[in-house]
Amino acid sequence: MAGAALAVAHSHGALAQMTVKLGGYTTFRAATYDSDAPGATSREFQNEVEIHVSADGKADNGLLYGAHIEFENDGGDGAGAGISVDEASVYVGGTWGRIELGDHDGASDQLFVYAPTVGNGQIEEDWYDFAGPGIETDDLLLPTDTSDSTKITYMSPVLGGFQAGVSYTPQFDSQGQDVVRFKPTSPDAENLYKDLIEAGAGYKRDIGPVSLVLGVGYVHGDANQGTDAEDFDAWGAGAQIGYEGFTIGGAYNDNGDSLIETDEPDAKSWNVGVSYEADDWGVAAQYQKVDLPGRKINIYGLGAAYEPAPGLTIGPEVIFFDDDDPEVGDGYVALIAVNLEF
Repeated sequence: MAGAALAVAHSHGALAQMTVKLGGYTTFRAATYDSDAPGATSREFQNEVEIHVSADGKADNGLLYGAHIEFENDGGDGAGAGISVDEASVYVGGTWGRIELGDHDGASDQLFVYAPTVGNGQIEEDWYDFAGPGIETDDLLLPTDTSDSTKITYMSPVLGGFQAGVSYTPQFDSQGQDVVRFKPTSPDAENLYKDLIEAGAGYKRDIGPVSLVLGVGYVHGDANQGTDAEDFDAWGAGAQIGYEGFTIGGAYNDNGDSLIETDEPDAKSWNVGVSYEADDWGVAAQYQKVDLPGRKINIYGLGAAYEPAPGLTIGPEVIFFDDDDPEVGDGYVALIAVNLEF
């Protein structure tokens, strides 16, 4: 979510002109919620901020190059609060495709597609911050991926609506200047996996008034010795079909023996949803089913969004969840979000 608020162009030596753009967003959420989690509060505010800096240039020989950096408030309190780097990468590209180097979303994440949402995203994210511990299921909307771990990614050019990509990550959860010099020896080490391969493919096409979007993703990870993890293969497939403002779609995911995000292997999930958008407003509804060993979670989302001015979006949403885990149980999150993109 970003737009350009400031663009500065300059040239350097024999290189052609480079453009630097500054943008980002800030979102305020007010929520009331209820769950069976012990000690949970019932209402809270939340504020999320991201600042995006992009530099894009084109050399005289036609080479495209640049960088993208995202800063965010890290959610800490007191002395621990502050601004951290969320993503940072350098790229080079041309008619042959694009190579991205650094902390960024991998190929599977970039090309995957799942149930349509509007505004704040309904089942997509954010609501689980209010739902209590143990209910983080937003990552199960798409296959297990390497998040922003430092990696190398190749993305092909778009040919006939088709695009593919592949990423390589030496160590999961290793970012920025962090270097894993020794193999993990603790069963609960953060660096559970090494040599992760992430692949994705997407297809977009308009057939008259009908739009079609397809996405598939695959991730393989080798377990580091000394941890409780096992090698895993995760995959998923999703699709969306649009017509006259309506969009319907969903996805299925199988995360194999991955312990990434869920802390439990053999996680499977599927989701489906429908949305309608017209001019400056939209509505959407989704259902997500999560299957974990001995545990099932049902999630229902409903939301709306209205844009009273360019870049400013206001929207309410409500999410109901039903979790077999007695420490989580049943509950709901009702919130209103005000988002400004700049």
